Order: sequence, then structure tokens, then C-alpha cells
Amino acid sequence: MTGGAKSMSYGDLVKGHQLKLTIPVSGNLTSKLGLYVTGNPPMKPVSRYTIIGKSYANSVIASKVAAKEQWATDVRLPGMLHARVVHPKTLGSRLIAAGTLDKTRFPNSQVVVKGNLVGVVAPTKWEAIQASR
Repeated sequence: MTGGAKSMSYGDLVKGHQLKLTIPVSGNLTSKLGLYVTGNPPMKPVSRYTIIGKSYANSVIASKVAAKEQWATDVRLPGMLHARVVHPKTLGSRLIAAGTLDKTRFPNSQVVVKGNLVGVVAPTKWEAIQASR
């Protein structure tokens, strides 16, 4: 992190500060409405805003509008796989078992399990999305 002629690491920036903050939420992680804040989290006073409400010069706007920017989704590499995470129905769920894929429908897809995380990888984005469902 740098500013002007000064710089400091993020570790030094937060050293000695209590960073535990719990914000109560309700809802369902996988529903259309998702999760929403039910508590009263601390808010930054408007008087301390430094960017919101002000014009900010962004040098890449013109190339974004002209579709000349390269995005991560534009990158294609040899042997590249696409992945989708399979989200649980509830927050804090623990994996008991991961299901299997119908290899007649998704012959090139594979289930990947790391702890409580379940995902599907496939050679195309479309197959990864369909297989994860």
C-alpha cells in the first residue's frame, strides 16, 4: 500500500487492531434473495468519504466501452478447465458425501472435493455449469 512518498504493508497497517466484526445476517445463501444484513453494522460517516460522490478519472473506461480490454474470462489456455462450486443449501453446512455425475450426460466433467468444498470441473464453461446443477 502506497500513498505519496510513503508506503506500508497491509500487515503493518492492521497491526495491533482488533479486526473481529460479526454482522448478523438472515436468509438463505442459495435463494434468489440470498443473505441480508439484519443487524446494525458500524458505518463510516459520510463526512469521511473520500471517493464516493466525487468524479474519479478512470483511464480504462474508453477501452472497456470499446470492448478492447482483455478480461479473465477471455483467457484460453491449452488444457484449461472451467469450474463451478456446488453451494450447500444452508450456511455452515458440513459435507457428508458428494454425489456422482451422470457420465452419459457429462462425459468430460469431474467432481472435486476439498474438505467441505464441492466443485465440478469440465473442459467447457457450459458443461461445468450444467454438471454442477
